[in-house]
Amino acid sequence: MNWIQPDDQLVNELESVLDIYLHRSFVAHPVEPFHSLLQSFYGKQPVSLWQVAEEDPNVVRYITDDGSETISRRSGGLKLNADLENFVADFGQEVINERLECHDCEFFSRCGGYFKFPNKLFKCDGIKRVLRTLAATAEEVKDDLERFETMGAQTQS
Repeated sequence: MNWIQPDDQLVNELESVLDIYLHRSFVAHPVEPFHSLLQSFYGKQPVSLWQVAEEDPNVVRYITDDGSETISRRSGGLKLNADLENFVADFGQEVINERLECHDCEFFSRCGGYFKFPNKLFKCDGIKRVLRTLAATAEEVKDDLERFETMGAQTQS
């Protein structure tokens, strides 16, 4: 098994699941990574997608059948010749320094190059649509709450 970077079909599935998560009342439990990212956008506090996905080797490590450490179950035992404790920061700096798509990405503070691993040339257009939906939803929720509070204050006057 190789590391999977989302293709168009998988991004479409992500968007479908996100739509269900955001708009269906029967969803009673958080769906990750949507929940943590939505909270992050709402509170304007970046969150590490590497940590949300439990793939930051500084926090969680996976041991392969042959006893090697790797960064994720889905990496298929990918061997890394890297300092695992600083892997996420170092990789993020690499994609910034190489002036790849991440260089001026509005979502880098949350993604940190997560979708660029291991193929740094991966195009994140679909993922950016998902992240834009989450960011827009967070703003809509804020606006709705402000209107609700304003209506409550007017009612009490």
